[in-house]
Amino acid sequence: MPIGQRTLQVKFTMPNGSIVTLDDTLDLHVHIKRNAYVTQTVADITVTNLSQTLRQTLLSRINAYTNNRVQIGTANGAQIESAWIPVEIVAGYAQPSNTTVGASYQTATNAAPIFTGQAFLSRPIGDFPNMGVNILAATNQVDKTRVPTAWPGGQQTFAYMVQWVASQIGCNYICNTSVNDVLVTNPFSGAIYVGQLVKELAALVPAIGPRVEVFIDMDGTLVARDLGATIANQAAITVDEFIGQVGATEQGIRFKTLLDPRIRLISNVQVQSTQSPWFNSIGWVPFSLEYDLTSRDEAFYLTVDAVPPANAVLAF
Repeated sequence: MPIGQRTLQVKFTMPNGSIVTLDDTLDLHVHIKRNAYVTQTVADITVTNLSQTLRQTLLSRINAYTNNRVQIGTANGAQIESAWIPVEIVAGYAQPSNTTVGASYQTATNAAPIFTGQAFLSRPIGDFPNMGVNILAATNQVDKTRVPTAWPGGQQTFAYMVQWVASQIGCNYICNTSVNDVLVTNPFSGAIYVGQLVKELAALVPAIGPRVEVFIDMDGTLVARDLGATIANQAAITVDEFIGQVGATEQGIRFKTLLDPRIRLISNVQVQSTQSPWFNSIGWVPFSLEYDLTSRDEAFYLTVDAVPPANAVLAF
């Protein structure tokens, strides 16, 4: 993948509808760990040099007290209005406008959203003149306090349940499992809020057949797939530059590379390692992506944990 000038943006949609973008003019540190076994992803954002107005807005609207009231409390019998702020994190590289030495850079051409969710907590860190703000955001945070509009019939296929959950969340879905046609009974009897549906969907799996991963990918798509299954029409992404060595884990492999915004949990990743060529023979299916991104420091890394594709046997 061609590497240009890196770009990192954190975009907040403020209560008045305006979009505030934090970029490399500020000292940004972003850590995200996305896992196919976890239904909610958390982004940890730290920024210094914020304007006083924005810092005060964040700290007053999303803090431990307001978040706790929304999570557990009601006011006069009605659910307390969410104070959460929508946030999108975009990262990638700007490509040179031409090949001459000292070429200027255009707007990033391969930057992509790597996180979309809601900021729910902020706190001050440090002290003046270098006071910063630490912000926590989570995917589908709003669904924790939203009640489903209707409930499915008492017995439906697993594929129908995936489709129904996606409709309640308001997202696209991919259902690529060997249990699509298996009937399930009263699957969401313990759910009250929309935010519980994905977790309960995943909990159905042990009773109906092979292990299935249920997660929401970085573009908001609800994905249900057999463990290690590749998604159709996903072209292989080749990774041949690493930070450190590619290593074996209990489940498959782990490697660290410079951020590649193309890699998603539904990707087919082809490793090309000169130091560990025995990993090069198959395509790998990611189940965990860990981002360590900064605007000014050295780190701009992606750590990938992946398993062999279903039924593949890795020969050393």
